[in-house]
Amino acid sequence: MGVVVKAPGTQGLADGSHRGTERVTDRQRLVGLLEGMRAGRVLLSARVDDREATFNTALLKLDPEIGAIYLDELSPKKGHEAIHTGSTLRLVGVFNGVPTHFTTLVLGIGVQKGIAFYRASFPERLDYQQRRVSYRAYVGRGLNLSVRLVADDGPELSGRLLDISQGGFAVHLPRGSAVKVLDMFRIEALELPGQEPVSCTAQIRYTLQEPVEHVLRAGARFVDMHPRDRRALVRAILAIEREQIRRRAATQ
Repeated sequence: MGVVVKAPGTQGLADGSHRGTERVTDRQRLVGLLEGMRAGRVLLSARVDDREATFNTALLKLDPEIGAIYLDELSPKKGHEAIHTGSTLRLVGVFNGVPTHFTTLVLGIGVQKGIAFYRASFPERLDYQQRRVSYRAYVGRGLNLSVRLVADDGPELSGRLLDISQGGFAVHLPRGSAVKVLDMFRIEALELPGQEPVSCTAQIRYTLQEPVEHVLRAGARFVDMHPRDRRALVRAILAIEREQIRRRAATQ
C-alpha cells in the first residue's frame, strides 16, 4: 500500500502549510538569508538559461559591497559544460525547512585547486516562504511508508514518505524521476499509520537532487482533501509524533 498518484507539470517544498511566498527585496534581509544558506551549506538546485535539466551547487561566498555572490561548480559535469559568462541561473534551496528561490547572472568563471567556481550578480530579490502554520511529522525509516506516483503519460514512480503535515508531504523518489514543480497529481491512496488510506489532489512545490543518497527529494502541498480524510491525516500525524516521543524517551 502506498501513495498512489495520477499526474497530469517547474522544480522547488512540500508542504502547503505556508502562508504564501514572501518576496524579499530589502538588502539587509537578502544578505541575512543568503548568508544563512551559505553557512548552513544548503544544497542548491540550479537551472541554466531556462533549460529543463537541473544541477547541484552551493553558495561559497557573499560580497554584497561589490554586488556579487560566488557559487560552487555545477554537478554533474554537464552543468559546468553548459554554463558561460552571461548565463542566467535559477536557483532553489530548502532553507529553514522551506524553499527559497532566487535568480542570478554569471559574471565570470574561475578555477581554484582544480574546481570551478562562478562569480554571479547579487540577487535583487529572493522568494522565501517564511511562515509555517502546520506541524510537520518526520517519518522514520521504521514506518517505511511508501509513495507511488502514476503519471498520465509516464511510468509509475515509487518512493518513500519523508515527512507529512496537514499542508503537504515530502518524498524520496528515484534519481532522475520526471517530476517538476507545479505538476498536479491525484493521490489515490496515501498510506498513513493506523488509518485508512486517504485520497486528494497534490501539487509539487519543489524538487532537489540529493547526491549522497542518489535520490530526488520532492515536496508537495495538498490542494483538495475531503474533511473525513483530513481528520484521518491529523490522527496519523499525532500518532507519528507520539511514536517519536516514545522512541526518544526509550533512548534516554
